[in-house]
Amino acid sequence: MSGTSVVTVTPIPTTPNVTPAGPLVVCEGSSSIVLTSDAASGNQWYKDGSPIGGATATTLNITTVPGNSGSYTVISTVSGCASAVSNAVSVTIDALPLVTPVVTRPRLRSAVATR
Repeated sequence: MSGTSVVTVTPIPTTPNVTPAGPLVVCEGSSSIVLTSDAASGNQWYKDGSPIGGATATTLNITTVPGNSGSYTVISTVSGCASAVSNAVSVTIDALPLVTPVVTRPRLRSAVATR
């Protein structure tokens, strides 16, 4: 019995590169940070090693709140094959300092009128 088998080999996608490379340090409330993957499609973004739900576009917009500080990476998947993890971009978002207003009143001086 003779037969022919066809084997299709899918190459591993190129490791994506993320720009800007960082580290990035911004203040809370600044304009959002935009990271870009050079992989045209199949992106999945990660923060601190965990996938970010719904983050599959070429760009990732990060709102500048302290809870979004962390290490960001992306993996590209093409035809079911995943790339290696991209370069990590460190993002630090510094919280705004709390300002406590201090209200002072001038001292009242008693005055005695004399004639």
